[in-house]
Amino acid sequence: MSEKLPRLRDDLIISPQQTGGQRYYVIKIPETGKFYRFGEVEYFIIEQLKGASCPTDICKKVGERFESTLSEQALSTFVSSLQQRGLLWQQSEILRNSAPAPRAIKGTWFHLRVNFVNPDRLLAYLAGKLGFLFTPTFIFLSTAFFISACLVAFSNQEEIQRDISNQLAMENFWALGLVLVVTAILHECSHGLACKYFGGQVREIGFLLIYFMPAFFCNISDAWLFPQKSRRLWVAFAGAYCELLLWALAVFCWRLFAEETLVHYLALIMIGSSGVRILLNFNPFIKLDGYYMLSDYLDIPNLRSKALQYLGYRFKALFRNTPELHVSQREKIIYLAYGILAGSFSLLILGYLASLLATFLIEQFQGTGFIIFIGIIMVIFWKKLQQLGFWISSQFKNNGNGTFDGKKWIKFGVPLGVIVLVSLLKVELTVSGEFEIQPLHNADIRAEIEAIIDEIHVKEGDLVHKGDLLVHLSDRDYLMQLHKIEAEIREHEAQLKMLTSGATQEKLPWRVAR
Repeated sequence: MSEKLPRLRDDLIISPQQTGGQRYYVIKIPETGKFYRFGEVEYFIIEQLKGASCPTDICKKVGERFESTLSEQALSTFVSSLQQRGLLWQQSEILRNSAPAPRAIKGTWFHLRVNFVNPDRLLAYLAGKLGFLFTPTFIFLSTAFFISACLVAFSNQEEIQRDISNQLAMENFWALGLVLVVTAILHECSHGLACKYFGGQVREIGFLLIYFMPAFFCNISDAWLFPQKSRRLWVAFAGAYCELLLWALAVFCWRLFAEETLVHYLALIMIGSSGVRILLNFNPFIKLDGYYMLSDYLDIPNLRSKALQYLGYRFKALFRNTPELHVSQREKIIYLAYGILAGSFSLLILGYLASLLATFLIEQFQGTGFIIFIGIIMVIFWKKLQQLGFWISSQFKNNGNGTFDGKKWIKFGVPLGVIVLVSLLKVELTVSGEFEIQPLHNADIRAEIEAIIDEIHVKEGDLVHKGDLLVHLSDRDYLMQLHKIEAEIREHEAQLKMLTSGATQEKLPWRVAR
């Protein structure tokens, strides 16, 4: 290492934070918007790079401050990592001059982002005008408003369900799309407004595809600079809170406006669609509100990627000796639990989407559709398949002494043998497609009397036997005749009773006694 180390940039945004009794420092690079998190020891070394310091002096200061030994080789490796990240002046100029222009479209097939506009100035203006939204008074009143709407919805739940099933129809798809788009935009703007109100910057807002499902996004990464965890949680919860208040407003509009009005119909759409949308946003296994709230609560940035990397590390450790990761016991438990749950959820979603695509292609194009499906899967997972192939081939390479590793052959041979055994089992072949089954003989069933069918006990295609009850004929006509005859009998019985009892004194002819 040279005697003169590169100097730390003085335009970096640094936020000290306290988490779980430990002190961390979050550093943001202004031009790229990237964030890096360092511990107390790493940041102490970074601080020494603000001025002219030689490696020997830095190693000595670290030893005096933390009572530990830091070699110049380890310091060189750490400074090189800072250079690659663009935190030092020398390397930052190279990265800034060679870096491509920011792309409007970013991400992968399963998490694609399209940036529309930079809303920072607009949100700064709105944060100044709508600051009352973050006061305790408004939060108390809005919470009471939401609870009142819940009571109204609960007391009218049967009527709401009946209106949703009777009035909502696919013919009015434009109304559903309008409500969903407006709600999603307000949802994301709420995130941005909260981030801007607490002092962050919001540079991106746009369209998002998550597992081919459309959504909107707002880049609120500056929330990681907030020292207070409560503010970070509020920024993540702001969108869902806005949507809950919109749902409450929709409940009262549904109750107050007549059924024939457009407001009533749009409010009904909002009530019917908000439940699914809120559950989706609170799902911690998708990078939406629930995920970021969980990540903020656990104080683990990039929780998903770290958990999946740790899970991959544990999987590779089954086949070869790997160096121990420097993570705490708490992080190991979190990474393992979240990695398994998030990975399983992703596999279920991808499997479900793949089955839908395969069913559609095979039904439409048969064998050609299956080939198209395999091609699409290979294009999407081409990099993953290449990595898997390279890794498998590396496991079967000769050892340094020219012999094969028998343990690796056993570890790969046993699963391969199970796959071969399963493939030899007899499996029923099913072919999807439309078909029609026609009977060889038709049989007509006729009732011996004329009547109206009141109830049918079998469905089309059911197998029936002799003596089975097929239909129940209505006996309303016979019951009416029976009631009429019974009434006539009662009338005649009354007349007979009157005749047998004779005339009363009042009905005898009046005669004058002499």
